[in-house]
Amino acid sequence: MEQVQLEEIVEYYSCVKNPKDQENIVAMLREIQEIDGWISQEAITYICSALELKETFLKCLIQRLPSLKLAPYQHIVTICSGERCKRKGGDIILNTWKEILKPDQNGISKDQVFCLRVRNCLKHCTQAPSFQVDEKLYSNVKPSDIRKIIENYRSKKGTSGTNK
Repeated sequence: MEQVQLEEIVEYYSCVKNPKDQENIVAMLREIQEIDGWISQEAITYICSALELKETFLKCLIQRLPSLKLAPYQHIVTICSGERCKRKGGDIILNTWKEILKPDQNGISKDQVFCLRVRNCLKHCTQAPSFQVDEKLYSNVKPSDIRKIIENYRSKKGTSGTNK
C-alpha cells in the first residue's frame, strides 16, 4: 500500500463525526484492506498515531472480525476443539495441520497461504472430527487426508461448499 493512499483514507475517516466510533474504524480498516488484501503493521501504527488509538485495541478489533486480516494469507483453517471432536481424534487433526504447516505464533504458515485457528465447536458433532477451510466444512477426515487437502488449496483446486 502506498503511504499516500493510507494517509488519504485515514484523513477522510478522521474528519467524520465520531472518528473513534467502532463502526467508523471498521469501515476504515475494510477500505485499507481492499487495497492489499490485508492490514499491515505499518498501517496499524499509522492509524493508531493519527487517531490516538491504542495498538492493542486496534489489533483486538481486527482479530475479532473474521473479514479483516493481519497477514496476507489466502485461506483460514478453523479446527474444532469441542469435546466430541477431541474424543474422535480432533487433537490429532490439529497436530497434523501444525506439523505440515509449521505456523508462526500468529498461526500463519511459512508460505503465508494458510492461517490456522481453533474454535471450541463447529456444530457438526455427529460427523466429528471436523474442520473448515474458509467456508468449506470437512468432516470424518483422517490425518492422512490432510496433506492432500493442503495441496489442493495450494494448487488452487480448493472450492467452497461442504464435504460431508
